[in-house]
Amino acid sequence: MASEPDAATAALIAQMLREENPYEDADIYGIGDDDSDDCDYGSRKKKKRKKAAPKEPKPAKEPKPPKAPKAPKAPKAPKPPPDPSELTETGRRRRKDAGSVRQKARPWTEEEEVLFREALVLHGRDWRACAEHVGTRDHRAFTSHAQKHFIKLCLQGKPLPKKVAETGEGYTLSGKPLDPNSAAAKQYGFKESTLTTGDLASARDAAEGAPLVPEQSDAPGDDGVSAGTQDASIPARGVLSPAEMAEMAAAKAAKAAKAEAAAAAAAARDAKARDALERARRAEKARIAEAEKKAARVGVVATAEDGADPLGATEATEYAKARPKRETAGKTALSVAGFRDADGGTLELHPLRAFAANTRPGSGEPGAQPFRVVVRPSAQLVMDTHAHLCTNEVIGYLGGDWDAAAKTVTVAKAFPGRGLASGSDVEMDPVAEVELKAQVESEGMRVVGWYHSHPVFEPTPSGVDVDNQLNYQNLFAAEVTTTAAEGANDVDSATKPRATNARRVSPFVGFIVGPYDLRLPTRVSKMTCFVAERRAGRGGAVEDAPFEVRYETTNDAPGEACVEAMRAVVAANADVAGRVRINELWRHFTNIANNKPDGGPCTKLAKLRASLAARLPDTVDEAREEQMLDAVAKHIQTEWRVDLGF
Repeated sequence: MASEPDAATAALIAQMLREENPYEDADIYGIGDDDSDDCDYGSRKKKKRKKAAPKEPKPAKEPKPPKAPKAPKAPKAPKPPPDPSELTETGRRRRKDAGSVRQKARPWTEEEEVLFREALVLHGRDWRACAEHVGTRDHRAFTSHAQKHFIKLCLQGKPLPKKVAETGEGYTLSGKPLDPNSAAAKQYGFKESTLTTGDLASARDAAEGAPLVPEQSDAPGDDGVSAGTQDASIPARGVLSPAEMAEMAAAKAAKAAKAEAAAAAAAARDAKARDALERARRAEKARIAEAEKKAARVGVVATAEDGADPLGATEATEYAKARPKRETAGKTALSVAGFRDADGGTLELHPLRAFAANTRPGSGEPGAQPFRVVVRPSAQLVMDTHAHLCTNEVIGYLGGDWDAAAKTVTVAKAFPGRGLASGSDVEMDPVAEVELKAQVESEGMRVVGWYHSHPVFEPTPSGVDVDNQLNYQNLFAAEVTTTAAEGANDVDSATKPRATNARRVSPFVGFIVGPYDLRLPTRVSKMTCFVAERRAGRGGAVEDAPFEVRYETTNDAPGEACVEAMRAVVAANADVAGRVRINELWRHFTNIANNKPDGGPCTKLAKLRASLAARLPDTVDEAREEQMLDAVAKHIQTEWRVDLGF
């Protein structure tokens, strides 16, 4: 066992160890001799803050003295008991104006009515300027009277004055479309819902306190003016007499003279914009008018006096494009949903076929139309009027002339008849048929056609219509003389003897009028002319097919005889079953433009007036047109006892 080193050796060893580790005494990691796990590894120790000397306590606040209590309010004195005469039977107080008679509105005088219509023509919807023009009424009274006047125009199917229409086509003070359910419309009798004969009159009686007055009555209406036909010295409401037109022209001239100096600068600045706006408005009105005129001439190839070539191809109308087409070549009929024939089956419509293109009617060319057809406007007006008056199908004969040499059928007049309805079809009453035929012959004409209506669907013939047309063609057939060389093109045909022979033709046409089809692009009824032929079909089967007839119209201005005929058909349908409620809505818009509804609501009376106006020739001026349409509307009011505001 080794012995312990002596003291000298131990001291030497210790010195040598110190020389090898010169940092033995330095605490380079800040650890020191503390080996505990809780060491802070070099964190600095925070210095202790010296405690501040305690502040002296604040002296206690003295308590506030208590508030003195408020004195109680004196009780209110009780209200004295009301006088028993001021109380009703239930104990409530009476109104202060109870028992007093309220002052009635002052009726408008004849002079004020003239100034009222002049103001609308001159100032439109500038109500303060209109009131200044009248002079005796403020703008509130003027607008109240104007609203009533606009609703009457809507009921009568008349357009607004041009100056009023510039700020809106609606029959309202703002120019927006008239809401049939509004308080103003209901107050004056306008109803969208189905009406009975006396509903409209009772509504007006309740609103205005006046009974319905027939057309020829002299009793005063709501404004102290006769509701029927007025004396010539009293201008009809909504229509300016010649004297009023002269006064209006003088007023316009005076107003223009005063405003000429002030308007010169504005006119120069705004001329371009104003002209552009005016051109756009005129173009839109012209487009609508042209569309309605074009709709009235669907199927018309030319005007008889124009000398135009009836062979010109016409572009299909929007209505024709919207009609259902045959899906296959073998399918010859179209079913109409919602309509049944006499046997309870679905109503089948037979699409109209076309004669050979680029052929003249009556030329005798293969596939050509067998004869030329010329129709006078008076016949169309009576047919259209008759179709608008009934929800059931109507029927009648067409009288005219047959020129065998020229192969021309002229339809001069329509003779409304009585029909026997069977399901969705109509046939002539045998008794009425004999009477109509005798009436046609008594006027020096012959029966050259018949007409009937399809009230709410397209005017395409059904199977029954085709059968009736064939029967009529056999009944009213005529002989026409032809030559063997007729139509020959060889040079020697002029020198060859021409053998004459007679063959039977059927100068008889059928017209179908569609007045209330909701798919009509305009307010003008669709009118179709057709004949029927029996031909051999596939497999030798016999097929009855309708062919569309192209016809021409004349420029003959309808006279008083035409107006009397329209008035007569109105009176004849006053008590028939299925009479149209003429003052109800036809549809909630006027036209269809670009497959979208356009315009405000349209009544059936307004549609009738627009359709008749479109069929009038251009030789009829606006004054005569207004007179004819008013005569028909006033006769409807008188004979049917429906208040139309006349």
